[in-house]
Amino acid sequence: MARQRGQTKAQRCCAAHRAILHNGPTMNFDSDFWQDLYQQSQLASLVSEPLADLRVNHDLQADAMINASTVPWVSSPAPGVRRIVLERDGGEHTTRATSLVAYRAGSRFAAHVHPKGEEILVLCGVFSDENGHYPAGSYLRNPPGSAHAPFSDEGCLIFVKLQQFSAQDTTQLALSAAPVHTTLPLTAVVRQVLFQRPDERVELVYFVQTGPLPADLQLQGLELLVLKGGLTGSAHHYPVGTWLRDASPETAGLQATAGTQIYVKYGHLGRIA
Repeated sequence: MARQRGQTKAQRCCAAHRAILHNGPTMNFDSDFWQDLYQQSQLASLVSEPLADLRVNHDLQADAMINASTVPWVSSPAPGVRRIVLERDGGEHTTRATSLVAYRAGSRFAAHVHPKGEEILVLCGVFSDENGHYPAGSYLRNPPGSAHAPFSDEGCLIFVKLQQFSAQDTTQLALSAAPVHTTLPLTAVVRQVLFQRPDERVELVYFVQTGPLPADLQLQGLELLVLKGGLTGSAHHYPVGTWLRDASPETAGLQATAGTQIYVKYGHLGRIA
């Protein structure tokens, strides 16, 4: 798909209003929570040191959960770029990592290669590289062997999965933020497939009404990020900003409140080394 140029804040607001007029959810989930989390990243006091060899939630066969609003920010090799570590196996030359990454306005990374690929979901602001500008709601895939020099002129917060692609996955992808049309209130759940292969499927799932996760998601291990709203289990509540890995098919007890939106990825846990 064609890559979309950056938008001003006013243009993004207009896009959101158009989505409301269409009476449907939108892929642009830019919200107060992600804006606030970004602001917290800019206020945090950090020591600029390389990330030491680190193993956090590295066992993909084990359940894991992190509420992003309760964990510290850590530095990165690039000035002005900070991270929340969700899952990691290794130091700066990591084998695998899943993170929230905040770019201060005007910050940038040097050009680098993705030996095992990179997946990005833009949560707020505008993320950029030499190929284009990507506002909140954009979804990017950079396959194994690809390279870029990312930056952000106005600042941004992104969700990043690094070094986790199948060796056969050569898809370069950039999806722009766009409204998802539905016939409310007849549709209880709206699912937008962002990417799929035999060993991986990535979706945005929007809950028009309060209810359980779709039945097929209850039958397999998955990974999700709560983008809006929240999920509730038998004994836990997972608010917006929660990253959750359910390595075994135990999601049947999860209920989403009306208006909840999640990023969900499944089929990949048994494949990643």
